[in-house]
Amino acid sequence: MSQEASRAGTRLWPNGANFNRVFPGNENGPLNDKLAHYLSNDLFPICDGVLDMHSGGRSMYFIPSSNMVWVSDPAQRVKMIKNMLAWNTDVHMIGGEQASTNPYALLNRDAERQGKSVSTGEFGGSGYTTPESIKIIKDGLLNFLKVFGVLKGTPDTREGLGLKPAEIVDFRDPSGFISATHAGIYENCVPLGGEVKAGDLVGKIHDFDHPDVAPIELTSKISGVMAVIRGYPPVTIGDVVCVVGKKFSSIAEMEKVAG
Repeated sequence: MSQEASRAGTRLWPNGANFNRVFPGNENGPLNDKLAHYLSNDLFPICDGVLDMHSGGRSMYFIPSSNMVWVSDPAQRVKMIKNMLAWNTDVHMIGGEQASTNPYALLNRDAERQGKSVSTGEFGGSGYTTPESIKIIKDGLLNFLKVFGVLKGTPDTREGLGLKPAEIVDFRDPSGFISATHAGIYENCVPLGGEVKAGDLVGKIHDFDHPDVAPIELTSKISGVMAVIRGYPPVTIGDVVCVVGKKFSSIAEMEKVAG
């Protein structure tokens, strides 16, 4: 929502603010806080649903997917699952609260806090688009609006489109988030969507200044699928470099196994 940030190729406003970390905002604060306050206090209360589209940012690359946070309210969760499935993506990803982040400082969680039906997705990443990601967004947006009753017409389903059932990737387990232990240049060692077993090598951190030093190896704590990889090689200590999620054939299977 910041033209200046978009022109600069960053998610940060000129004053350094990350708009997806400032909710519910402050009407007496700088422009980004004022806008967040307007959305949270004026726009969200009068709307029925919120559509929040992402592309992984510059630093990460996701399996193109619709996704949702597994909220505690069962009724709200049912609505959000319906919205998530409306994207008809090959993969749906389900996450929990982000580590080290105030969950309600996020746009989508602020809307969820107000009981709104939220639909969101990560359609690639690394700061660029592809024909695949644009098609997913365009088709998904139109279908979402039909599901929500904004547009007339029968919503498409994967079955109706002749597509196989979508896979569910559950990345609620914090152990699946792997962070840099040193600063340097990160090398992805597992492709996006690749299978991973606990203990497998997932990446290496190379020393900026001492190429003769052996790289630091990072391994996965859990078994699953590589849901997110690093899209921007330079890392500092604590940066998330990849996320491993657990794959299921359906939401029902996920609930049965993982809760």
